[in-house]
Amino acid sequence: MFILVVFIFLMILVNLSIVYSSNINFIWVNNSLLVINFNFSISYLSILFYFMLIYCMFVSLNFSRHYYGWSDNSLNLLICLFLLVMFILVLTNDLILSLVFWEYLGFVSFILILYYSNYDTLFAANSTLISSRFGDVGLFFFIACILSYSSLSGIYYIILLFLIVSTKSAIYPISSWLLEAMRAPTPVSSLVHSSTLVTAGVWFFINYSSSLLLILGDVLIYFSLISILLSAIGAICYNDIKKIIALSTCNNVSWCFIYYLFGFEFLCLIQLVTHGIAKCSLFICIGDMLSFSYGSQNYKSVSNVLNNSKFNWLVNCILSLLVCGIPMNGVYFSKHLLLTNFIFNSNIFLLILIFLGIFFSYWYSGRLIYLLSYNSLSLNSSLNNVFYLIGLVVVLSSLINFIFINASIELNSLSLIFSWLVILIQVVGLLIGWFSQGYIVGSSFISLFYGQDVILRWFSLVYGALLKFYNILVSFRLEVYFVGELILFNSNILKNLQFLGDNLILFLVLFFFVSLFSFFL
Repeated sequence: MFILVVFIFLMILVNLSIVYSSNINFIWVNNSLLVINFNFSISYLSILFYFMLIYCMFVSLNFSRHYYGWSDNSLNLLICLFLLVMFILVLTNDLILSLVFWEYLGFVSFILILYYSNYDTLFAANSTLISSRFGDVGLFFFIACILSYSSLSGIYYIILLFLIVSTKSAIYPISSWLLEAMRAPTPVSSLVHSSTLVTAGVWFFINYSSSLLLILGDVLIYFSLISILLSAIGAICYNDIKKIIALSTCNNVSWCFIYYLFGFEFLCLIQLVTHGIAKCSLFICIGDMLSFSYGSQNYKSVSNVLNNSKFNWLVNCILSLLVCGIPMNGVYFSKHLLLTNFIFNSNIFLLILIFLGIFFSYWYSGRLIYLLSYNSLSLNSSLNNVFYLIGLVVVLSSLINFIFINASIELNSLSLIFSWLVILIQVVGLLIGWFSQGYIVGSSFISLFYGQDVILRWFSLVYGALLKFYNILVSFRLEVYFVGELILFNSNILKNLQFLGDNLILFLVLFFFVSLFSFFL
């Protein structure tokens, strides 16, 4: 009933937002040199995002209670904080305010990934933080260039904007953090990989497309296609079920950029919302299945779900097919409408890449279904505590995709040959994925996600070395010496003052480099 009420309410808001949008402005700085406004906007973009966020919030919070046996923990509070930041970020409509909540989003995601407090989660949280810093720095300097009216060449703007979009949307070559974020608790992963952190780049690009499209459009098309192909190949080669689903997220988010960059903004939003709802549900079902197997993620040691819980196996298979887009279900409608409009207005090279990307998406989906059905060496005795609520909303993504696409106008139609070609790609891709089974093992280069993990580890080592060097410099600071001599009665006060001193030094260093950068501009 809750889902139905929210669905009807938000559908009304979407219809109203198409003809009416509201802006709220707050003046922050107003003088002869500079005027800075805080601008919040309510539009159909924010309403669609809210629909996706509210659904994922409702399901993930209930699953969190189910996942931890209804015991009290702080995870739900952190999830609510994470969602609150995302809710406010979606409303922002100016770069400075977006930067503020962009930073908060990265900080809260760092805490969530670090929730289990062990070495693996520490490395994953730091990897995600380091990767997101590229986008944060890019956004910071982009705002600095705008406020200083600089005349940088186009290549610098392309680099800055590409860093902003690619870091949050996991576009190659900055997509390795998406696999590391799998270390977070499963209720968190269902949010990060569906409707929050990974969609922030898409939201930013759509919201500020008027200033980004002309600069970044052609570059982002080819990097999105590369991300689609490489993530699909990685999903075909991996045996870790959660990593396969994470790579599927990378694949589908890149499809959103393809839709938008070829002029189909509405299809982009529908693809994003449909995929977000289906992927959140899929993550929850997979997490439930992995909890049966005492946390194992390799398909050979996962419990025999087909025998232990046929309901969970059936829902997993249906959601896997919805994410790839089998006929008349899931993202099929948006992909079909893309092909009907795209096939007559593009060169043969891009057309081949598009069909190849669609074929690979069915390939890894068929293989995922096989891995979920694998039972020759799997456990026959396991935990059995099914999250049945997800069965009530399993077809919601198909319903949303159908309703919105049905309201769209199909300007062209596929010929008989291309129609059969699309069906052939779907059937052959699923069959190859099923019969390839678990025998496909990628090279070490693919297992490191095309070298991205090596680069990320190198940056982690460099960051650690710089941090150690900074700590050595901090120990010789004059103010720390005086604080240590004067305050001896309370070590906590000393720690707090030293922490404030560290942040003051970092702020001064950052201020110096920004001032130097602005001076040369």
